[in-house]
Amino acid sequence: MKSETEIDSTIIHAYEDMYIKISYGPNEDRTEDYFNLKAKPSSEVIEYMKAWSEDK
Repeated sequence: MKSETEIDSTIIHAYEDMYIKISYGPNEDRTEDYFNLKAKPSSEVIEYMKAWSEDK
């Protein structure tokens, strides 16, 4: 995760989006697949971000 100064705890749901690119095959016949996943933050991460926003 980025440092505290770069995390906005009010938009924690924005950090749930993950974009993944998988490339395979030889360069002349390269296949690229893209996936959008939703991550589920752990309770520890949620508590950390809540505590950080309370410290401001």
